[in-house]
Amino acid sequence: LLILTGNALSGIMDLARVERDEWRLQDGVFVSVAGNSPQNLSDLVAKGRRISQDPRAPKIMSLRNSAWRVDQIPEYAAIANKASKVGIRIILLAHPERALEIAEALESGKLQPGTDTQRAWRVVPIPPWTDDAIYYWVHENIRVAESREAIAAIRAATCGFGKEVVDFCTQSLTLEGAMAATLDLLCRRRD
Repeated sequence: LLILTGNALSGIMDLARVERDEWRLQDGVFVSVAGNSPQNLSDLVAKGRRISQDPRAPKIMSLRNSAWRVDQIPEYAAIANKASKVGIRIILLAHPERALEIAEALESGKLQPGTDTQRAWRVVPIPPWTDDAIYYWVHENIRVAESREAIAAIRAATCGFGKEVVDFCTQSLTLEGAMAATLDLLCRRRD
């Protein structure tokens, strides 16, 4: 079981507000589950097992921040263990407040780290975008995409935060604008 955490700029909060519930991936589908209990998720995993031969079968199921509680993590970890046997990865999305709850529960002893194989879980921060990810995002803008300096400037200016990259790298972005990214975004943040 993975518990993904990040701040507003990482893009995690946007996942809860998406208008569609699934994204087609190279090897399957990413599904945002609206379930509100471990039993609901278990039922969805069972359904996923029945359709596992379908190429559109879920490969990653994520539960939104509001759909789970910290005290349910061991139950979700047990479900994730079963789901992994049929090729489904379970992810809990944790906004900063939920990540703090997990830390406090661990510190107080109310929650134990997932050590046994049946209830193994870990918290993973959403990483910043790499130069390759930024390149992929701007790949249709050839002048920007082919400039390593421009990509590096965008990454430095946005700190690699996905939301910042997406907001900055619009279709109207020029090579000159990308090269001046650091100065431009720093000025905008001060305002």
